[in-house]
Amino acid sequence: MHNAMDAERRTNITEITSTPMLGGMSMPRPTPMRTLRSNTTYYYYFFLMIMIPAVMVPMLLHIYMLNDLNLEMPSVQAQDFFQQQHKRGQMELQRNISEQCWRTCPQRINKIYFQHGMAGLGDRLTVIDNLAQIAGYLCAILEVPPPSKMLALIHNNGNRVSENVKWLDFRNLTFLQDDSQAVRGLDASFSEDFDASPVYKEENFPGWLHIVSGKSDSKGLIEDFIRLQEFSMLQGADARTGFIWEIHTTFYESGLFDRLLPPPSAQVQELPGYEDKMLPELQTYYYFHPEEAHTHKRRCTYTNNNPMQLQPTSMALLREALKERVRMNGLTNSIYGFLHIRRGDAIAECDTRIEVIDYFLKCSLNGTETQGKNITLLLGSDEMNTTYREKVMKLQDGFPHVSILDADSLTLEVIKEAATSGLIDASAGLENNNFYNYEVQRTLKRDSIDKFSSVFLDKHRKNCNKCTRLVDHFPSVWKKERD
Repeated sequence: MHNAMDAERRTNITEITSTPMLGGMSMPRPTPMRTLRSNTTYYYYFFLMIMIPAVMVPMLLHIYMLNDLNLEMPSVQAQDFFQQQHKRGQMELQRNISEQCWRTCPQRINKIYFQHGMAGLGDRLTVIDNLAQIAGYLCAILEVPPPSKMLALIHNNGNRVSENVKWLDFRNLTFLQDDSQAVRGLDASFSEDFDASPVYKEENFPGWLHIVSGKSDSKGLIEDFIRLQEFSMLQGADARTGFIWEIHTTFYESGLFDRLLPPPSAQVQELPGYEDKMLPELQTYYYFHPEEAHTHKRRCTYTNNNPMQLQPTSMALLREALKERVRMNGLTNSIYGFLHIRRGDAIAECDTRIEVIDYFLKCSLNGTETQGKNITLLLGSDEMNTTYREKVMKLQDGFPHVSILDADSLTLEVIKEAATSGLIDASAGLENNNFYNYEVQRTLKRDSIDKFSSVFLDKHRKNCNKCTRLVDHFPSVWKKERD
C-alpha cells in the first residue's frame, strides 16, 4: 500500500510505474492517468492531513502550558498569536502547493554532511539553509554536527555551548514535500572527531558512493555536485544504497555559493519526470547577485521559507513573552526602538565611550520631543560591564519622553523562566547561550518578522555614525503617528 502511495506522489501529471532502464535501474515510466488539476487537489489534501496536526497540536499544547508559566503572556493573547501564525502558515502552504516545483523523492537515504571549523550562528545557518536546498533536490538529508561543535566560542564569552543544545532549538527547517526534517543534528557521541575526513566509516556503508570534499578542495564542490546529481537522478525508487557526500571545506569560496547550479546531462534531462524547474535555488545567490534576479528564471525552493514556520514553537512563545515584557516596562503611548551598541571586538573601530553615546543620543533624538509620542529604546550590547550599561540607560534622564530598557536583561529573564517552567530544556543552559539569546531578541530588531520596533540606532563597526537623527531617518514613523 505504501509503495502504491509513493508511486502516486512521484509526478505532477501522471501516475508512475517502473521500467528497467540505464543499467537495470528502476526508472519511472509515465502512464497518463490524471489531470494537473486533480493532482494538485491530491497534494492539497495530502499536505493538510500532514501539516495541520503537525503544526496545531504542539501549538495548542503550549497554549495550555501558558497558564503554568510566568511569561506574562495571557492565554487569550497566545491564542490570537497562534491563530495569526497558523493563518500565515496556511497561506504559505497553499502558495507552495499551487506553485509546486520540487522533485518528488520516494525516499531520502542519501546523506550530505558539512563541517568546516567553527563560526557564528548566522554563518552556520546560512550554510545549512543552502545545503538543505541541495539535499532536497538530491533526495538526501543534511547531517551536521551538534551546535557545540560548530558555533564559535568567541561569540559565546569564550564558552562552548552545551552538548544538549540542538539545531531544532534555533530552526524548524523542513522539506515542503512532506514536512519532514531537512536537517539532522548528529549527537555528540556520533564521532570523537567531527572534523575527521572521512567521518562516516566505509565499512558501515558497503556499496555506497562516498565522496569526501577535502579542506583544500572548495573549487571542486561544483564538480562533486554534478557527479552526485547524475547518481541521484539515476537512483532507483527502491534503492537500498545511496551516496554520502562529506564536505570539509569552505562553502563561501565554492561554486555552490557564487554560481547557479548546472543542470544534469542531456541524457538525464530526457528521462521521464525531469523538469528544469526542479533545480534548487540557493538563497544566497540572488542576494549577492541582485542584478540577475530579473534576468534568470527563479528556481525551486525545497524547504519552508516562511519565517513564522521556521521558528520553533518554543522560540515563538519566548519572543511573544519578551515583547509583552517590553510593553509592561516601557512608556505608555510609546513607539519602540532598538539601540545596538557593539563593544567587544569592535571597540577599536567604533568609539562607544559614554560621552560619545551621550552626544549620539542627544543628536539622534533631537526633534522627537515635538512628535507627540514617547520612545522606549531597547539596549542590546555585547558589553558585560554593568557599570557601563547602567550609565547608558541613565542617559534617558535628559529626555522626559524617552525610556531606555536593558533588552538583554529582559531576554535573559524570559529564557530563565521558560527553563524553570519546562518550556525549554533546562539542561541545555540556554540562558547562558549568547546565540540563543540573540535569536530570541531578534523579534525586537530590524529584521524581525512582525516589525515590533520602528526606529533603530546603531553604534558598531558597520554603522558608527556620530548622529542618526530619527525624525529624518524614519519619517514615515512620525507621519503615521501624527496622522
